[in-house]
Amino acid sequence: MGLSRTKTDYLVGQLRVHFADSWVIGYEPLVDRMANHPKDRHVLAAAVRCGARLIVTYNKRDFPTAATEPWRIEVQGPSAFLRSFVCAEPVGGPR
Repeated sequence: MGLSRTKTDYLVGQLRVHFADSWVIGYEPLVDRMANHPKDRHVLAAAVRCGARLIVTYNKRDFPTAATEPWRIEVQGPSAFLRSFVCAEPVGGPR
């Protein structure tokens, strides 16, 4: 189901305004080389293209280790990702 076309267009427009330097281009030729679930191959291809080391998703089952390991990309759920920030040492080390 998802969002209406109007809401989707608005969301994409706002993302482009506020995160203009975060768009990945040129990933399309890599999509067919990805070994994860077909509906999420564009996500892994974009991660490979931009040199990402981590994909954060609730849908970890569509990104099996066999598909991400060759690209040295880890997959984490949002909770694990946020915990890594909470548990990280502050910049400059412990006080």
